[in-house]
Amino acid sequence: MCQRGEFDGPSASPFGVAHFKILPNSLGEAEDCVFLDVNSTFEELTGLCRSDVVGRRGNRILSELAVDIAQWNSFYAGVLRTGRT
Repeated sequence: MCQRGEFDGPSASPFGVAHFKILPNSLGEAEDCVFLDVNSTFEELTGLCRSDVVGRRGNRILSELAVDIAQWNSFYAGVLRTGRT
C-alpha cells in the first residue's frame, strides 16, 4: 500500500499528477528529470508508489516501465523552450 503524498489534500485529484524537476543537458535540452512528488491517482494509474519514485530519475523509472524515453524527453524539451505543455 502506498502512502499519501503532499499533492493529496482533502480530496484527491481525478488526474495523475507528478511534480518533477527537469534536468537539462549542456545544450539546455531536457535530458532527464527527478520526481519530487506524485499524487495518489498517479500511484493508482501507474502502479508505482510515491516512495518508489520520489527522488529518483525519470529515465530510470521510465526504462523500467518500457516507456519511450526519447519521446518523453522530446516533449519536455519543448516545455523547457516554450514554458508550455
